[in-house]
Amino acid sequence: MEDLVKQVNYEQKRLNTSLRWYDVVQTAGWTIAGTLVIGLCAALLSRVTPLWNRTTILRMLGISVVLNTVLSVIIGWVWPRPIEKQLRRLDLGLNLADRLTTAWELTSGNIKTSPQMARHLYHETLTWVRAVDANTVFKPYPARAIVIIIAITGLLLMPALWLPNPQEAILAQRKIEEEATAEAIAQLEQTKQMLNENTALTEDQQEQLQALLNEALAGLGDPAMSLEQKQQLLLDTHAALMALQQPEATQQVQQLSEAAPLSTAAIVAPLSKALQTGDLELAAAYLRGLVDDQGIPLTQEETLALADAFNAIADNLQSTNPELAEQFRQIAQETYTGDATGGKKAVEEAANMLEGIAEANAPNQAMAHAQSQLQNAQSQLGQATTGRSATAGEHTTQQQGNAQTGSQGNDGHGTQPGTGQSGNGGGAGQSASQHSEDSGSSAPYGAGESNRLTERGSEITIPRPEQEGQPVPKIGERNQSRIAYQEVYGTYLDAAEADLSRSSYPPVLRQYVQEYFSGLGE
Repeated sequence: MEDLVKQVNYEQKRLNTSLRWYDVVQTAGWTIAGTLVIGLCAALLSRVTPLWNRTTILRMLGISVVLNTVLSVIIGWVWPRPIEKQLRRLDLGLNLADRLTTAWELTSGNIKTSPQMARHLYHETLTWVRAVDANTVFKPYPARAIVIIIAITGLLLMPALWLPNPQEAILAQRKIEEEATAEAIAQLEQTKQMLNENTALTEDQQEQLQALLNEALAGLGDPAMSLEQKQQLLLDTHAALMALQQPEATQQVQQLSEAAPLSTAAIVAPLSKALQTGDLELAAAYLRGLVDDQGIPLTQEETLALADAFNAIADNLQSTNPELAEQFRQIAQETYTGDATGGKKAVEEAANMLEGIAEANAPNQAMAHAQSQLQNAQSQLGQATTGRSATAGEHTTQQQGNAQTGSQGNDGHGTQPGTGQSGNGGGAGQSASQHSEDSGSSAPYGAGESNRLTERGSEITIPRPEQEGQPVPKIGERNQSRIAYQEVYGTYLDAAEADLSRSSYPPVLRQYVQEYFSGLGE
C-alpha cells in the first residue's frame, strides 16, 4: 500500500514538473512577442517624431526581453501554486477523470474509504498516469501563435530599425545641444564660485555679479528656451558685466602696456615684459625687489637705466594719459637727481603707483575672466548651432542633388565628373557651399578658399564684379582680380587700430595685433 502511494506521488511530481515547464515556455513566449510588438510600435513612432534612436530602441528591447524571460521563469517555475489546482489542471488536460485529485485527497485524509478500495484507486491511477504522455498536451515549446507573432514582428522590426531614419539627425543634434548647454552651465557655475571667492570685489559688486550669473544659469537650464535665446542671454550678461567695469583702471593698464619702455639694459627687461603683459603686480614686485634692503644695492648705471625707463614711459604716456605721464616723469627726475637713498625712494614710489593701479583694476580683471567664461559658453552653444545648420544644409543639398539628378534624367543633360555642375552651367550646389568674404559671415571657408589662402600667402583676394570684355588672364600672368597686400595694408592697419581703440582687449592680444602689423610693414 505504501509502495503504491509513493509511486503515485512520484508520478504526480513528474507531471507537475512538465506543467511548470509548459507555463515557463508559454509565458516567456508571450512576453517576448509582446515586447517585440511594443518595440515595433516604438520604432515606427520614432520615424514620425524624434523620440528614440535605433541604439536606444535596441537597448530597451534587449533589456525588456531579458527581464521578461527572468520574470517568466520566476512566475512559471518558482512561484508557489496550490497543489490541488495543479492536479485539477493535469486531470482536465490529460483526461484522467479526477484520478490525480482523488488520490491526493485520499492520501491527505480529506476522504475516507476501505483499504481495498484505496488500493484499487491507487493502482488504477498509477496505470492511467503511466499511459499518458504529458508533453503531447503541455508542450515544452511555444505555441504556434507565439511563433507567428514573433516571426512577423521580427521581419517588420528589422527594416523599421535599420533603414535610414531622418529623425535620428534631430536626436543627435539635441544631444549636442544638451551637452553644450551642460558644459556652459558648468563653466558659469565655476565662474560664479570664483567670483564669490574673489576678495577684490566689493559687496555690492558681488551681489550684482551673482544676480547676473544666477539669471544666466536659470535661462540655460530652462528647457523652454531655444539655443538662440540662450546665446542672446549670454550676450546680454556679457554686456551687463562690461557695464559694471571701471574703464579708467583698465585703460590705465592698457596704456602702461603700450608705454612699456624699449631698453637694452638687463635691469629694465623684466619691468618691460611685465608691463607689456599687463601684470602690474609683477612689475611692482620686481621694482620692490630691486630696492630691498636684503638685496644687492643698485649700481649707478642700473639706477640711470631705470630712470631712463621711467622717462620713456612718461614720454609714451604723454599723448594718452598726461597725468600719469607727469607722475612717471617726476619719479624719473627724482631718480636722476637723487642720491642712493633718493633713487631707492623713487623706485619704491613707482612700485606703489603700479600696485595701486593693479588693485584698482583687480575687479575689472575678475569681471574680464567672467566675460571670457561667458564667451566660451556662448562659443560652445554657437558650435551646436553651427552643427544644426550644417545638418540642415546637408539635408537640403541632398534634396537639391536628388532633384537635379531627376531633372538631368528628363532633359538629357549630363554632369561633369567631380564638379557637381550640370552640363548647361548650373552651379547651385557650388554657390551654396562657397564662403562670401563680403558677407561678414564667421562660417568656415570652403575648400576652394582654403587652398587659395594657403597658396597665396602674400596676396589678398578681393571680389570684383566681372565686366563685359574683361581679358582672361593667361597662365604665368598677373591675375587682375588679385592685388598685393602692400596696396591694402594701410586700410587694414587703420581698421585694426580703430577697433583696438574702441574695444577693450587684453594687453597681450593688443600686443600680438600690433606686432603682426609691424611685421607686415617691414
